[in-house]
Amino acid sequence: MDNLVYFNVQKKTVPHAIDLLCVYLPDSFLMDKAEFISAIAFALTKCDTIPDGIVIYYSKNLKEEIIDAWNDDVQKEILFSRLTNNRKLYTKFFYFVNVTNQGFAINDELSSTNGVFEPSDSDFRDFYKKGIASLAEKNDIVHSAPSGHKFKHPSGRILNLFIQAKEIACNEAELQFIARGLCLIHPQISWSELESVYIDSMGIYSLVKEALTFSNSQAVIENFHSYEGIDKLIPPTELDVAIISASTSGSMASILIDKGFDLSRIITLIDTDSKEKSSLSLVTLGSGNDILKKDNSLYNYETEIELVGEQFTYKAKPPKQITISFKHEPDALKEILNTFAIDGVNGINERLETINKTPLISLRPENLLKCSRFNKWLEDELRWSLSSSVNLILYKDDGASYQLVERVRDIIKDIRDSNEKISILEASELDDDALKNCKGVLIISAFCGDGGDLRQISRDLREFEDRVIPRHFLIGVGIPQSNSAWKKLRLFLIKNATKRDYEFSVWNVLPLGPDIISNSWAALPDYLSKVQVEDRPTHEGLSETDIDNLLDDMDIAITSSFNRLLPKTNDEDLQLTPGFVFFNDKFDDELDKINQSVILMTISSVLQAAREYTEQDLCLSPSNYQSVVLSPENFLRFNDDILQACILRASLPSELDYRSNADLSLLMSEFLFKVFSRHDHPFGFAALEFAAALSTGKLQLRKEHCIELVNKTLSIKPCDQRALAGFMLSIKSRLN
Repeated sequence: MDNLVYFNVQKKTVPHAIDLLCVYLPDSFLMDKAEFISAIAFALTKCDTIPDGIVIYYSKNLKEEIIDAWNDDVQKEILFSRLTNNRKLYTKFFYFVNVTNQGFAINDELSSTNGVFEPSDSDFRDFYKKGIASLAEKNDIVHSAPSGHKFKHPSGRILNLFIQAKEIACNEAELQFIARGLCLIHPQISWSELESVYIDSMGIYSLVKEALTFSNSQAVIENFHSYEGIDKLIPPTELDVAIISASTSGSMASILIDKGFDLSRIITLIDTDSKEKSSLSLVTLGSGNDILKKDNSLYNYETEIELVGEQFTYKAKPPKQITISFKHEPDALKEILNTFAIDGVNGINERLETINKTPLISLRPENLLKCSRFNKWLEDELRWSLSSSVNLILYKDDGASYQLVERVRDIIKDIRDSNEKISILEASELDDDALKNCKGVLIISAFCGDGGDLRQISRDLREFEDRVIPRHFLIGVGIPQSNSAWKKLRLFLIKNATKRDYEFSVWNVLPLGPDIISNSWAALPDYLSKVQVEDRPTHEGLSETDIDNLLDDMDIAITSSFNRLLPKTNDEDLQLTPGFVFFNDKFDDELDKINQSVILMTISSVLQAAREYTEQDLCLSPSNYQSVVLSPENFLRFNDDILQACILRASLPSELDYRSNADLSLLMSEFLFKVFSRHDHPFGFAALEFAAALSTGKLQLRKEHCIELVNKTLSIKPCDQRALAGFMLSIKSRLN
């Protein structure tokens, strides 16, 4: 849905804040009725919860098509089914807003309010402005300088950030949306009457041109080329406007005011904060952006990157190499391993019938419930933090949370020493009756990822309660994708329309990295299916029968490894030896009880901690000026076959892309040849994992290095290599 702009906003009302989904339909949108419904349904999939209302912005060119689509009862029923939960329609109102060069006009014929919320014209303007701000965040227009560097701006200021305003719109729909907002956010400027519009960079020309077209203006666009041309500007007339692409200091606006521009005729598209005394602004980033926070470095040793207009050197430096070390150990890892390492982690991709899902890594509730440290924390948390008003416990139907609920209920009864009844309810059974006599609710989840289920429970509570009821979210172990995702979840759950936050408790949180890591298992069958339909590869010295047998060996290795890592070339499982740094010697005598999933969980959490590490030189995250890769040294430092395999599986493709640097690519290819040539020795037991990563594109070398590696490997008794030779043959075929 590249031709669609959608975003979420929240409007604070009493007793609850209202969640809105806003959708902008550009002029080129809508070929038929079904497409309109599909567009709204697609936007809904990106919402954390079902919204209270939907606001649809459209231009006058779409009016007839929208009426036709909205009046189709069959199509509308499809949409309403997505907005319904427990046979109750959660979305209470729909507003269709016609965006014209005169402002925002509600289409009363299509809109449905139900008296829940009646937004004003300024509300629609505020929503629209928040939508533009969401595009600024989505399109990543704020760039931070790489470690050891600062940006020298044309104004002379030296900062660790640079705003590239021209990237705020990435397609036609976003360009229309922002340009029309430029005309409408500040209605005091009559765009149709303008004579000249002065811009500081050609990067924003298309935005300004679209704004003038929308407002039927004949104004001329003049580019004064930032600071270098500002001195040549002639005094403006009352019908001129100046537009600044981005500002961190407001100095350009001050110069324009000195040139004769009134501050009400100066618009800064992207500003770090509001500068009402110098210009109007379209998007204000605000101090909450981490990149905008003050740099408290004690030493000024940074190299300056000089900016000329909006130009800079992209990825000017060789990729940064990161070597994983003990410094990257997550804070919660030791506690999690102590609790779950022995028989506490389900197998890789083990199906959980209770939730009808197959997660890559999942924990067993039995280990959590018998952990003395967790039980001590649980009792303390309930004694010290739980509101005495709580008389209802909600839980996730996941096969684990109910066991925790029973223990929580017993502890609460012991604490209160009363006969007050505590109701227990599975979350999907929540309705109006369940909350009639509810004074406070405790929501329990034994394990929680990024919190989709908890978000829905929170939304359900808001739907059925007639007043704000105290809530307490209690979670055993959080296993989100990242710390930032967890912080976002916590903020979503604790905020409400009152000045008090809801309570939120969690024993331990261990981020395990992006969900795309699980694609490493899906990628292999996909790769195999492609190989099977392609022409049989050839190699000198190998007969057709030999090649078929080697490809069959590769097939067997892949199809037998959905619930494990690829084996050694002799079909034995990869194994761990004593001395793994993140096990702290604790499990050296029990390694036979450690599942592969435990090691994968450990490596995944360590790599994610590296991605979020605060010290830039040790952080496994790229900037716009320098890519980052895992140093080949990692595979020498973690030289157990299973550790190497887990690093390959848990890493992101960009972290194993060595093509940008010839020396790194050559070094990695030489290491891989040593692994492949010794596949039947401990040094090379992970050969199939390396070959699979190379085959699927997870690990990438320069083409010339890859060709040489494949040919050298196949020159050493390929029939003895079995599945490894099958991988090499398939790679060779695709390289030719």
